[in-house]
Amino acid sequence: MSLYEDILTKFISVGLQRIIVERLIEEYKEIRKESLLSDAEEVALHSGRFSDLILALVMNYVSGTDINIDEIHTEELINSLEQMPKNNSSESILTLAIPRVVKSIHSIRNKKDVAHVKTVDPDFYDIYYCESACNWLFSQIVNLIYGADIDESGRIINSLCEKRIPWIEKFDDGSYLLLIRDMNIIDKSLVVLYKFYPKRKNIDEILSILDYGNRKYLSSQLEKLKENKEIHINETGIVLTALGLRKAEVLLTSINYFI
Repeated sequence: MSLYEDILTKFISVGLQRIIVERLIEEYKEIRKESLLSDAEEVALHSGRFSDLILALVMNYVSGTDINIDEIHTEELINSLEQMPKNNSSESILTLAIPRVVKSIHSIRNKKDVAHVKTVDPDFYDIYYCESACNWLFSQIVNLIYGADIDESGRIINSLCEKRIPWIEKFDDGSYLLLIRDMNIIDKSLVVLYKFYPKRKNIDEILSILDYGNRKYLSSQLEKLKENKEIHINETGIVLTALGLRKAEVLLTSINYFI
């Protein structure tokens, strides 16, 4: 069973409407795909739809009533949720924090006229914020509604936030392998670091994923990325900078390595 099938099954088992969960997952997949393609308008558009469905799901969960997702009135749902009593931290997140994040997503979408006339192109930081905000929304729903224990919930949230690159395969022993062959070692390293962003990876982990044995040469190439301000290195490992993220996204998009 895939991650999304697992979420769908679990959410339905606690009484949530199937159609809300199905559409929510569909929009989330679109956000992830368009983010990798660096299509800011599509990311903002799908993030707006996703956040509306999050509101519908929360209202369905806390009220027990069915929601017509073809007639979602964002402001009405936000006002209704914010007016509900908040007796604990979980209720505060569901009926206050989540609606406020939804507001912020809609503000970005609306200020760029994404759903209407195209006057200003949304920029990279709007993509980054919208995707991160939607990751956060989904993670809170999983954490508070999913019903899993802490370890299971954490596994699902980490999987949701992980960059989707099908050319890095994960095996049953937990190891990873980059399947791309016709690419130089610097670009391969960027792809690996992009996959696991914002987690840091040390050089031995990168060597293993690349199935590459020349540690000295890889170190020298990573130093070039550091000099170009495309990676940050400290004692805990290596992570992409904003410049490195953009370079990796352009690279992946140009060679059609995306889903």
